Amino acid sequence: MGAILNLPKTYEQRIEIFSEQIQRETEGEYSVLAMPNGYVELQYKGQGLIQVLAQGKTYKKLYEDVCILVRAFVLHQVADAIEQIEKK
Repeated sequence: MGAILNLPKTYEQRIEIFSEQIQRETEGEYSVLAMPNGYVELQYKGQGLIQVLAQGKTYKKLYEDVCILVRAFVLHQVADAIEQIEKK
């Protein structure tokens, strides 16, 4: 038996693995979908929110960018909820 080649995964496969991590960390609410031209789409419950350039970024940098966006969307929802409570 020869050495086992560890072939690099495709861009789509790497993004799928990345998306699984995001889904686990957000209890399935957020995910990431590979888009053409090196972009990924951040989705909330299957609905596209924003496209982010992934090409040329490290896994860590892309993760940080997505986390910032998720926090921003969550804080937006909190602000809306507070506004609704204050109107009552």
